[in-house]
Amino acid sequence: MLLDLLRPFSFLTITHPTRKPLIINWILPMILAAIVTSLGFFTSEKIDIFGSSGLISRLLGFIQSLPGFYIAALAAIATFNNKDMLKPMPGTPPIGTVVYNGYPERIPMNRRRFLSSMFAYLTVLSIGLTLLAVAFLTVAPILKDVVSPENCQILKSAATYIYIVFVCQMVSVTLWGLYYLGDRLHTPDSLDFSPPDSQSTQIP
Repeated sequence: MLLDLLRPFSFLTITHPTRKPLIINWILPMILAAIVTSLGFFTSEKIDIFGSSGLISRLLGFIQSLPGFYIAALAAIATFNNKDMLKPMPGTPPIGTVVYNGYPERIPMNRRRFLSSMFAYLTVLSIGLTLLAVAFLTVAPILKDVVSPENCQILKSAATYIYIVFVCQMVSVTLWGLYYLGDRLHTPDSLDFSPPDSQSTQIP
């Protein structure tokens, strides 16, 4: 039963020969988070991160409104009345993990399963980031009374980096999903580039 509750995280197990999932899910977010964290570490006197109006608090105001959007998108994807949604994705489809009769199986993804897995993960991620931000804002004010200033700065930098990694991942995956819903899903798998009939294109 516990494993069923963790199924939204199966999106992170999707693989593809182009390594696009790896790049979008991890490499790009980690690079962006390293840049943001570095700026915050070297300018900690000027940038408020854990204060009541700091970076985490401002991100919390944005992230806590996202679960409703993701759930609505997930419901729409699950009810799309389009037979193409059940076809394997064109070319070399991504491979995902499903649980069949209690055993994990690696299968090619169709559009519905891929998008449903994506927005289910985004829903859980946005909820988790909201709760994590609340925890950070609660613990940060008393942390300086428990550990030394040097260790406090290290802990805050590490916590900031981890949090920003997943914020960047959420943005990156969301943009990927919006691209797929707004563009790729409506693009034919193949286009007919045959030249038009010359007689039918004569200018009157």
